[in-house]
Parts: sequence; structure tokens; C-alpha cells
Amino acid sequence: MPCMNMRGQVLPGIKGQCPLTSRWVEDASTVPLAPNSEQDPEIKKMIEEPPKSSVNKLKTLMESSKLNRTITPSNMISPNEQRRQTFDAGINPLTGRKPPVKKDMSMMQKLGANMKNPEWWSESISGLPSDTRLMRLGQLMNYYGKTPKGRQASDDPSKLWAANEAASAKIQGAKDAAKAKSAVELYGKKTIADLTTELIPDVKEMFGDRRWTRLTDNPEESDEEAMASIAGQVATNIKAMSLAFPNRTPGDIRKMALAKVAEDRDLDVY
Repeated sequence: MPCMNMRGQVLPGIKGQCPLTSRWVEDASTVPLAPNSEQDPEIKKMIEEPPKSSVNKLKTLMESSKLNRTITPSNMISPNEQRRQTFDAGINPLTGRKPPVKKDMSMMQKLGANMKNPEWWSESISGLPSDTRLMRLGQLMNYYGKTPKGRQASDDPSKLWAANEAASAKIQGAKDAAKAKSAVELYGKKTIADLTTELIPDVKEMFGDRRWTRLTDNPEESDEEAMASIAGQVATNIKAMSLAFPNRTPGDIRKMALAKVAEDRDLDVY
């Protein structure tokens, strides 16, 4: 009473626990043996010489695959060349498609994009720091939020904007004129007293001591007499230097005069 497989081979095991592909038999002589090529010459012949129909079918499949295989340009170039051509054509290698072409935005689309940008609202229109787009929008809302009688009693925002434009143009004109003039033209008509009064704010900012604990020998900013004395010396230097250097700009002469006073009086510059 052994465990036997289909070939009639005895395998180790006990009843109820035979290995896979085997079973327990009470009488080994009653188990039919599976066909074996060594025992059955017909099976051996079938293995060595398969049916002609199978061979013909295999040949037909091979010949048809050869006929259907055609050479295309993609088979004639290397993978690197294919990738290069894909890149040059602007094709996305993941999707196999070209990216969508960006169209030019319309005026309304540009306006919508600008309105989402906080910096755009902070830009000055006339050049004056307070004349921003946001400020003008607030002025419009304030004007049109009034009753008709209230609007009649107040100025139209366009009048205020026109005044801002004129003030900005005047300031820019003065700047351009100052740049065009030489130092002798700008400072030659001013007296030392006028220049001294004009220079006191610069002198206080550059040389006035503003600290609680004094760490330098500079005079205190609140010492008006000392500040006026320094400003007077700077004014004298400006008059002399503008004549000595007629081609220098007013800004250069001013800086040179302040630096000369700092050197002569041994002052620290803040």
C-alpha cells in the first residue's frame, strides 16, 4: 500500500498525506501507468516526427511575418537620433504632442492680469509719489459715490489729476534744468547767507550728533550755532570750488565742499 504517481512510481508517504500528483493505492497492481515514450513507440514517433499539418502551419506563420515586416525610416535611425528629432520638433516625449502655442493676450486680458498684480496699483501715473492708480480709483469712487448735488459742490477728479500732471512736469523741468546748469551758474547767483540757510539740513544730517551717549567729538544736532558755523564754511567752500571747477556739476561741488569741511574740522560723517 504505497503512494504512487501516474507513472507508477512509488513515492514516500502515508495514507492521507501523499505528495502532489500522487495518491494512496491499496493494490499497486491495479494502477494504470501513464503513457511513456520509452514504453510506447507510437508516442516516441510523434515526438520525433510531429504531424505535417503542424509543421506547415508553423512555416506559413513565419513566412507571413517576414512579408509583413517592412523597413521604415524609424527603423533606420538610432534611438538618440529619434530623441533629437523629437526635441527639435518641440514634441513632448511623454505625451507625443507639441505644446499649445501661446496666443497674444487681448487688451482686456492684459488689463485683467495687471489688476491682479499689487505692484501695478502702486505705480504712479503722473510721477508724484501719491498719484498712484489705487489713489485715483479711490478718488473716482469717492466722487461718484456722492449725490448729484454733492458732485456739483466738489471738484471733478480730472481737475486734480491735471494739477498733478502739471506739478510733476514742473518738478521734472527743475531737475532737468539743474542737471543742465554748471555749478558756477547755479551757485554764482546765491549769497553765502542763502547757501548757509539752504545747507543747514544737510549739515545736521551728516555731522550732527544725535546719540544719547556721545561717541564722537561732533557737535550736537540741536546746537544751532555750531550747525550754522559748519554750514557757513560749506557755503564758502561751494562758492570757491564752483569757480575753481566750472565744469563740475552742482552735486559734485556740494559733495566736495562737505567732504572738505569734514576733513578740516575732523568731523565724523553719519
